[in-house]
Amino acid sequence: MTVVAVVARGGAPTQQAEGGATGSSAGAIPDLAQMSPREAADRLFDHVARAESNDDTAQVAQFAPMALQAYAMLGTNLDADARLHIGLIHLAVRDAAATRAQADTILRGSRTHLFGLYLRVRAAEVTADTAGLRRALQAFGAAYDAERAKNLPEYGMHGQLLTDTKSQADRGAGGAPAR
Repeated sequence: MTVVAVVARGGAPTQQAEGGATGSSAGAIPDLAQMSPREAADRLFDHVARAESNDDTAQVAQFAPMALQAYAMLGTNLDADARLHIGLIHLAVRDAAATRAQADTILRGSRTHLFGLYLRVRAAEVTADTAGLRRALQAFGAAYDAERAKNLPEYGMHGQLLTDTKSQADRGAGGAPAR
């Protein structure tokens, strides 16, 4: 039984799920059965994000599919924050096409939403698309002030990520990627 199956069925986590993370750079996964499905998906995302930031490719490879499955179990009515998380998980496994798909979905809801524009920036970086990166950074920079003025709650949750990308946009496509 995988961790994601635990989320759906409400059972206890398996030893594999807990043991796989014990002692790793990403830390142990808490008891997902005690959380709502969204909280569990977000916890799995956090685990993948920590593993990715620590260059722990084994943990990313192990937990990214679980996190994606947990978000898939929430259905299609996901908010921009969940879609950002999904896009970032896809980035962690270097799936730029799936990242762009999440960006496009976010931008269909709001054509200047910073999370969609951010994912386009990162997808262009992963594919070494210099022209696409330049366009994505320009779009991000152009939308930044008006979008931040909306004071959307999700922007507050990922403020540093947005600020770093704005700095990168201000430097232009030749600037170092914000991570």
